[in-house]
Amino acid sequence: MVWQPIEVRQATETVRRVWPLLVVRGVLMAVFGLATLVWPSLTAVVLIAVFGAYAVVDGIITLAYGFSRRRSRQGGNGWLLQGGIAVVAGLIALFWPAATGAVVLFVLGFWALLIGVVIAAIGLQLRRTSPRFWWAPLVLGLLGVVFGLIMIFQPAETMVALASILGVLTLLGGVMLVAGGLRLRKLQLG
Repeated sequence: MVWQPIEVRQATETVRRVWPLLVVRGVLMAVFGLATLVWPSLTAVVLIAVFGAYAVVDGIITLAYGFSRRRSRQGGNGWLLQGGIAVVAGLIALFWPAATGAVVLFVLGFWALLIGVVIAAIGLQLRRTSPRFWWAPLVLGLLGVVFGLIMIFQPAETMVALASILGVLTLLGGVMLVAGGLRLRKLQLG
């Protein structure tokens, strides 16, 4: 064996252990991305269901903590309220995922609409002080308004589009992880 400084040996050992993990994670990520692209509506429903399950479990834990604080006479009403809201929100998400998605997109749509109007107004105000720059916030604000209106009036299509974007990004991320892992393997062997 040729003598190598300890840093080189440690790096080589790390590469030997890491590259297969990157490849496996990349493949799983790419498969998830493909599944999301093939079934974007199902992906949206599953994501809402995962949120619902999380909210119910989190709410139950918060309720338990609130009850323990009340028993020990340390208050706890705020914890009970928070836990109750979380459980109700989680159950709504689990039993009415389409309505939950629509409400979330409705709220986000109004938010995007209002922010878009504000940014567009800023752009119009900048027209007086910055004749070269004013159009960028105006365009961004108008895009926000359009996106907000789409979210409000087409929530199902928006949810499918967002799931599809998630699928593309996840697929690309998985491919990059696989490529990076294989590149590390090649460096180790070379």
